[in-house]
Amino acid sequence: MAYEYSESKALGGGWEKYTTYLPSGLERVENLAMYEVGGLHPVNLGESYQEGRYKIAHKLGNGGFSTTWLARDSRNNTYVALKFVTSAASEGYGDLKTLRDISSGSDAQAGVANISSDLHRLSGKASQEVASQAVSALGYLHSLGICHGDFTSANVLFQLLGTLDTLNVDELYSLLGNSVKESVRTRDGSAVGPSALSYVVESIDFAAVPILLSLRLEVIDFDQAFQTSTPPSKMLGTPPRCLSPEAIFDHEVGVALDVWALGCLIFRIRSGYELFGNFGGPSPYYALMQIVKSLGKLPKKWRNRRFDGHGYPAEDSNDDAEVLVCEPLQAPLVDAVLEIERGPIGSLVATVIAWKPWYGLLALSMEVWMAKNPQLTFRRRRRIVRPEKRLGLQEIADHPWFKLQI
Repeated sequence: MAYEYSESKALGGGWEKYTTYLPSGLERVENLAMYEVGGLHPVNLGESYQEGRYKIAHKLGNGGFSTTWLARDSRNNTYVALKFVTSAASEGYGDLKTLRDISSGSDAQAGVANISSDLHRLSGKASQEVASQAVSALGYLHSLGICHGDFTSANVLFQLLGTLDTLNVDELYSLLGNSVKESVRTRDGSAVGPSALSYVVESIDFAAVPILLSLRLEVIDFDQAFQTSTPPSKMLGTPPRCLSPEAIFDHEVGVALDVWALGCLIFRIRSGYELFGNFGGPSPYYALMQIVKSLGKLPKKWRNRRFDGHGYPAEDSNDDAEVLVCEPLQAPLVDAVLEIERGPIGSLVATVIAWKPWYGLLALSMEVWMAKNPQLTFRRRRRIVRPEKRLGLQEIADHPWFKLQI
């Protein structure tokens, strides 16, 4: 389905049905519907910005409200990342402000990765190292009174081994691969205007050049970040698959939201997929369906909440709204973790890591999302906890999973 921008959605703007562009056939591209009024700025390879200082060389990635490009800085002879956000999201955009807040800390090491890649499935030891860094990064932000708000695998990235700055564009393409482009087509077959998007570019696939990447992380994209003392009262623009239930239902956000997202991240880097992924669609409704199927019942105050046609919580007065319908524990967390950690049939290692004595990945995941008491069996604690009962970062950092030999 295609969409156009609308100011009426719960995120302060959204994408409704439109009739301009046909969807792209490329995999790693943004939604072309975002190139509408209030949407993205068309960026072309070879274009220059800021009076010729930055020249676009390649595409790094895209998010829900932006695209990011690799550009050559002619003044400093380096490669930099340029981020283009939607027009509607640009007003009051908080990314740079939050980075300034971070860099003002006494021991700040703020910055963005030179070039990074979405996290793929990692081995046990590598996942422990990466997860430990992620815990430390969140801990540092929280110590400054900042919540990230969008702590997803797309925003926790690998650093490069070495630098690309000595490469010219031809050498860069030889290393990273040529840019893959696809002409944009309109639904009615008409030509696009001279200032409109003429082609879409696929992002670099860093999984194809893993030799370039270290296991050192950089945390980026602070546009959803906020001070813990003044949390926003509206729903964040975070992908629903990483939003905690209280953020979806009550717009209650804080450090517990980051902890929930951290649990999603740890599971993602070890398994290679999102446990609460967009299997039915990218809306809170379908994310909650996956949460209930994996973890069990929601707290009572949320169980009978209704959802509008976009998959967002609706007012009780909305007669067209639907109650969340799903059968709990169709794909329980225990099965997902056992599948990750499963060794050869009968493997003692697999049994110990996943189950006994409650210090494996299953225990960590359950204690982040569910209950703290490690003595309870899975069947007795298959219930999603309220944010005030969620683990703290120090409790996660001290969890025995990080010390296992796997």
